[in-house]
Amino acid sequence: MFRTYGGRGGIEAELRRVAADHPGIAEVVTIGRTVRGDDLVALRVTHRPRSTRQGTRPASLFTGGQHAREWISVETVRRLARHVVDGYGHDPAITDW
Repeated sequence: MFRTYGGRGGIEAELRRVAADHPGIAEVVTIGRTVRGDDLVALRVTHRPRSTRQGTRPASLFTGGQHAREWISVETVRRLARHVVDGYGHDPAITDW
């Protein structure tokens, strides 16, 4: 299950793919830079993210991968993100949330 952050098939590429597949509820935002100068990105999930200003709705942050060699935390947050965006419009509890 370990994958690199950048590059082909990495976590960043998946976040960008998820946002592209769900443009009505997800977008990729750059939240900083890595020590190598690469974009450090996050997946923002909200209704109409491109027209909703950040900070105008209640928020939760799910983070993983802040420590080296803890790949399972990245995988857990990745699966949670997929569960939410894939379930939106199909699962009433997720859609209502």
